[in-house]
Amino acid sequence: MSKAVTQCALTAGPDSGRAPVRARSELRGRGFQSPIQRPGSRAQCMRGSLRVRAAEGESGRQPWEFGRFLRTVTFFNPLDKMLKDLVRLPTRLLFQSNAEEESPAPSAVKLVNAGREGPGPSGPAVLLLGADSDLGARLATTLLDHGRRVQILEPAAAPALASHSASGPGTVELVENGNGLQPGQLADVRFVVAVPGQGAERQLRAALSALSGGDVTLYDAAAGAQGEPTWGSLDDVVMGGASRSAWSWEDAGGEGGDRPAGVFSGEVTTANSGGFASVRTRNFEPALDLRGQTGVSLRLQGDGLRYKLVLRTDSNWDGIAYTSYLDTKPGVWETHTVPFSSFAPIFRAKTVPDAPALQLEHVNSVQLMLSKFEADGALNPAFKTGSFRLAVSSIAATGRTGGESPKLVLVQTDGQGQPGLDLAGIKEAVQGSDIRTLVMHTGRLEDLVQSQAALSVCSGHETGAGPIPNAFVVDAVEEVLDVDLPKPWKEVTLLASEAGLQTTQASRNWQQLLASE
Repeated sequence: MSKAVTQCALTAGPDSGRAPVRARSELRGRGFQSPIQRPGSRAQCMRGSLRVRAAEGESGRQPWEFGRFLRTVTFFNPLDKMLKDLVRLPTRLLFQSNAEEESPAPSAVKLVNAGREGPGPSGPAVLLLGADSDLGARLATTLLDHGRRVQILEPAAAPALASHSASGPGTVELVENGNGLQPGQLADVRFVVAVPGQGAERQLRAALSALSGGDVTLYDAAAGAQGEPTWGSLDDVVMGGASRSAWSWEDAGGEGGDRPAGVFSGEVTTANSGGFASVRTRNFEPALDLRGQTGVSLRLQGDGLRYKLVLRTDSNWDGIAYTSYLDTKPGVWETHTVPFSSFAPIFRAKTVPDAPALQLEHVNSVQLMLSKFEADGALNPAFKTGSFRLAVSSIAATGRTGGESPKLVLVQTDGQGQPGLDLAGIKEAVQGSDIRTLVMHTGRLEDLVQSQAALSVCSGHETGAGPIPNAFVVDAVEEVLDVDLPKPWKEVTLLASEAGLQTTQASRNWQQLLASE
């Protein structure tokens, strides 16, 4: 009991004008109303003033809402996951001296032949599309034999390639793409080779989108309300506080009053030693790989308060929070661009000095927070209790950092009984990007488009105008990977003929051939 409340209780008795209290039960039986309860009494007035001071200064306590606490826990920790953790708990307690820290989610790029002996290659990777075709499989094994780091998207092709590379110098990697390709997954890709095959063109378009340097959408209000269950409240109720927030989708809550927005709003109070309210996404499945991106961009309208933007790199709901800050202007729509370098590792309002840097390949969730507390005892200079509102139209990881652009090699098997690649559509997709493209036509001369400005590279061991053997195509692709492409788009034709260049001479002439008109 506080000093003021104690004084109120002590001074109420004499002012009541009644006999000293002998027994509370006896007085209740006579319909006695205590001075603190009786309207107009000095104690009642003091109690009223205490209520005002509690509202203004947030002293005193409010009832703890256990039901809301339970809903918060189960939203971010589904019941099936909690049951699994409960089953594993005895093992953890028996065999680990410290509480087990959950490891980050695995990278979206997996080594298929993880059991290989010796280290595999590092550095630039070749993304091979169409590895499930005959030509693609042969090309993959050749690249592996030359010590290349080969990435594929076709799970069906992985076992055979993993077996082939188990004792060789190269490494094959399977890139998970069930939920679409993310730019970070292809951060190491410097060469993209596509050959016709089942799904190759669809995969190529997805790869080009990921490699084109665009933003990665984390939230888009224009997508509608269907994605909103991803967000949930995570307020100070988890530590006994009484703040309350919600995330809602408003079809006219955005910019101009006629566009949609996601709205983080509520009431924040320091009662019960609390002082924060937040909304957070459930963990992304799989974790986002944002390598190559530069930061986070938010289009929002605030209320003059300072909010926190939090990224989390593990699946624990109470792990390290990589935190940056958003200072808003009241009623103004603005774009906040937050570089990844500004996010500091914080755990329960304290900096974690030995924490690893923000691991962009394992971003598990995004959180927006209004808090009285900053880090290491500092207080939010713009914090105030009461209602708040933050409208958000979009959140995105901003475009890729600079660096070497990937090279695209397309093998077009014209007239060989199978559909080729849609060159017109691909050319449109890469137009305006830094991706330089070489198209290798391998079909019969009479099947090629006559108006095409093609160059002739001859195998020297086949006669007539028949199709180029796979072996020569594979050698040509391997050679051209290490040759600069001086033009954004170039098409050449590989022709089988007795006259012309020998296969062994091709590598010496690629640069000259590609530079010519």
